Amino acid sequence: KINGKKWQRAVRASSWLLSSLPKDSSFQFLSYNENVEYITPKKKWHSTINEEVISNLIFSISELVPKKGTNIGNLFKEINKLNPQATDIYLITDGLPTISNTSRSSDRCKKRNTVSTYCREVYFNTAKRNFLKESPNTTFNTIILPMEGDNTAFYNYWNLSMSTGGVVLSPSKDWP
Repeated sequence: KINGKKWQRAVRASSWLLSSLPKDSSFQFLSYNENVEYITPKKKWHSTINEEVISNLIFSISELVPKKGTNIGNLFKEINKLNPQATDIYLITDGLPTISNTSRSSDRCKKRNTVSTYCREVYFNTAKRNFLKESPNTTFNTIILPMEGDNTAFYNYWNLSMSTGGVVLSPSKDWP
């Protein structure tokens, strides 16, 4: 999985994003599946001036192994705990979440072995509502990589990004 074409593209996009951060800014880098993991050392903000942290981070990202489903609700909860609160978020993704642990998930979604488009949207929209409530001053930006079979993902991420003043990038297949 670590050598998969789609995963390697996400790794390259992460490296590009890190190298494009504005000078004199601070950042955190998190990855998520069922759980959220801080990739930057210590749960604190890091300066873009610290090239060693960025270099180590790029290496750490290249060592990540994609596994399990994705729970964006857990990611948003962790983002809401950041202190000080994030002003901008950049999410690199290829689709909507596949897991939710909220009680708002419909019965229709709880009884299935596969995750339908409907359920993925339910999971996303529940997490989105909570995020917007808890982080009203955070701009959400999305880099959505080409996907297969998740035809509503772009619209949903576009809607979230637009409601916060953010942007959505849907790069061509040869980027980065």
